[in-house]
Amino acid sequence: MQQPSPDSLTTSSSLLIRAKNNESAAWDRLVMLYSPLIHQWCRRWHLSDADADNLQQEVILAVYKSIKRFSSSGDSTFRGWMWTITHRRYVDLLRNADGQPKAIGGSDALEQIAKAEYESTPQDVAEDRLILYRRAIELIRSEFSERDWAAFQLLASQDRRAKEVATELGMSTNAVYLAKSRIRKRLREEFGDLIDEA
Repeated sequence: MQQPSPDSLTTSSSLLIRAKNNESAAWDRLVMLYSPLIHQWCRRWHLSDADADNLQQEVILAVYKSIKRFSSSGDSTFRGWMWTITHRRYVDLLRNADGQPKAIGGSDALEQIAKAEYESTPQDVAEDRLILYRRAIELIRSEFSERDWAAFQLLASQDRRAKEVATELGMSTNAVYLAKSRIRKRLREEFGDLIDEA
């Protein structure tokens, strides 16, 4: 297997690089990161839970088969690439809803397809980003102590002052900042652009 070039080994894509190199743990983590987002897209398209589950499995399989071809050159992002694969599977699902391709011209399915292509609003994009960020946080949670995690949550999520957090947790102000810094660094190392690009 060919090793990626040093230029492509940025910390922001380390998980993606490892998944492309068939590392099982990286692939599992990538699936855990993106599964809630795929499910959210299915909910936006008003799919039933059963259809959403099936579509999610099809998307994961398609991504697994083609991940080595993904390149984040130009304006392309991994999230955008995943959305395209998900949307194509969604379109296929609508076209084959009763086992037959839908006729072109006026079908309900094609109207739904057209609507789905333009449904992404700035609010949707912000929500996508939040879903990925929250999931990424869940995935690294076990790597940190309870106290460091509490400091990070209070400082980053609740926008509290470091001195106040330090007093509440019995830490120095510096230790609070260090905890936040270590957790953010870990998020960037593991997920980087995968959660920031949405």
